[in-house]
Amino acid sequence: MKKLLVFVLCSSLLLVSCQTYQANRLAEQGYEHMQSQNFDASSVLFAKASTKDAKNHTYRYNYLLSLFLQGHYDEVIVQSEEAFETFPFNLSFLLIQAQSYAEKQEYKQALVTYNRLFKLDPASYETQASVMEQALLWKEYETAKDLALGLVNQKAYEKKALGVLSEIAGDDTWYALALAYVTKEKQSQSQQ
Repeated sequence: MKKLLVFVLCSSLLLVSCQTYQANRLAEQGYEHMQSQNFDASSVLFAKASTKDAKNHTYRYNYLLSLFLQGHYDEVIVQSEEAFETFPFNLSFLLIQAQSYAEKQEYKQALVTYNRLFKLDPASYETQASVMEQALLWKEYETAKDLALGLVNQKAYEKKALGVLSEIAGDDTWYALALAYVTKEKQSQSQQ
């Protein structure tokens, strides 16, 4: 009985190792196709790699990225939600979902998804700044203002935030005056 148990255990480990190796090979081929912009082939390969190694979130993300680059936004939206439920530590799934909504010009839903991401990662200032500027372009002024008010206290983003706030509120507001001051201050620092 002991020998049978050892045999089953060894066989299981070998099978898992073999599947991981196969998944790695498929993923390598997927990366090659992605680099040559053959996204259809890369999506097939990453889907197979993800099936062989279901615990690998990178394969799953690259599969969704391949679909995104092919313009299959509806499929990415659905599958990225499923992937995020499986891998809640990987916020890239929310990011690609939000980008898919934006590509479909479903801006309100994109912003809802971005807000989910920002609640989970409040220090994602670069992404917040980018979304702030996009929200302004999408005429989602409340969201742009909220993001700008959050970023105005971050030294690296205060100029962008004040620019958005002054654009929303107008040139004769304190936001515009603050922007002029910050811009003048940065210019005098660079001249020294």
